[in-house]
Amino acid sequence: MKRLLIFISLMMGFFSSSVWADYDVTCKEALPAGLQFTRNCQAINSWINFYNIVPAVTPNGLVNAVVKMPAGTNVEWQVNMNTGVLSVVPVPTTTPTVLKHGQKKPVTPVVINYLGVMGNYAIVPRTVIGNANPAPLEIVVIGGPLLRGSITQVKLIGAIELFDNIVGEYTYKLIAILPSAAWATTVNTLSQLDPGVTTGVKSIIQTWFENYSGNYNGASALTFTSFLEAGIPGDTFLNGTAFGILDDSNTQ
Repeated sequence: MKRLLIFISLMMGFFSSSVWADYDVTCKEALPAGLQFTRNCQAINSWINFYNIVPAVTPNGLVNAVVKMPAGTNVEWQVNMNTGVLSVVPVPTTTPTVLKHGQKKPVTPVVINYLGVMGNYAIVPRTVIGNANPAPLEIVVIGGPLLRGSITQVKLIGAIELFDNIVGEYTYKLIAILPSAAWATTVNTLSQLDPGVTTGVKSIIQTWFENYSGNYNGASALTFTSFLEAGIPGDTFLNGTAFGILDDSNTQ
């Protein structure tokens, strides 16, 4: 009996100090009410389908943004279009991620080897963009950090057009501000954003996108081509506006 107790004690020590202990990591990051992290802090455990929870555009012309990376963070997160799950982007690997008893081994997340994201990096629900790698349309919300997993109505003021040298096609990132921002009443387009009280914001956004994803064949993976103004709801892609990009990618 004494030997059995010693064996059990040793096994408990093994599990508490081995990879299994990784499942009991306590996530210190705050989330919106009703949401919680799964073990390892690598996904959000929720009934919410972050891709379909709300329409892309509200009746009053604001855009819904689902925050996946709060401002200043550098671990990449994504929203799966099929499941609606919000989770870290794993480093590609051929190693199985399933352990005994169906438990999932922690994955190594993709970490941006540059400055943290310069605004709140979000997706617009019910949108899709890209032919080579279809994904939700992304949007940068200028301002202080918002909670990961929060769904925020924002004011669309423009977009940045980039050429993706890896897949060989143009891509777009929307740019928005919070309607509650002190200067939101006077800023409706990128031309009103900079110059002014927010001088330098456009150049910061451009610099970040040109550098955060590293190089490809000796050049930037993303090449800046232009900024687009906001336009109005109902614009088409041919209008060359942010709303045109949004309406063209809207799947609802």
